[in-house]
Amino acid sequence: MSDNPDADAKTDKRRPVSVEVICHRWGSDRDPSVKIIEVPMISDTAIRLDITLDLRKTDTIEIRPIRRELDDVDGLVEDAERLANS
Repeated sequence: MSDNPDADAKTDKRRPVSVEVICHRWGSDRDPSVKIIEVPMISDTAIRLDITLDLRKTDTIEIRPIRRELDDVDGLVEDAERLANS
């Protein structure tokens, strides 16, 4: 639950960022599920993430930001243009 009641209003104006969510499971199907999702920023350094999971099957969850590879020049230029225009 958010301590900030204005979080919804702030997320509408911020750009989304990509994060990778890796869920490791209990049981016979131990292959992790990997999802890449777009989430809204709520401040310069924080994201808002709403997730639902089955506690009976979930062992651990890893959440990490997706960062561009250094050789992805087109993507880096696109990010720089978007940041300059925001």
